[in-house]
Amino acid sequence: VEENYLIYKAICLLETEQTEDAITLLEKLVANGEGTEYYQQACWYLALAYLHEHEEDKVLRLLEYNSDYYMKFLLIQK
Repeated sequence: VEENYLIYKAICLLETEQTEDAITLLEKLVANGEGTEYYQQACWYLALAYLHEHEEDKVLRLLEYNSDYYMKFLLIQK
């Protein structure tokens, strides 16, 4: 239940331009590990948050092992 709350709260924070707070929550979800329910979504939204903060190096490190999201990232960069 807590992960469910955290992912939706993080998305709401992103939508309301509270990026730093969203990053904190998303980093927590990602740190919980790849086997957790919201890991993939948390990685994607964390990458978007990093991009909003102009931290492209963090985006690339985060997505380099997830080819689907990496390709989406490359497409939105064009």
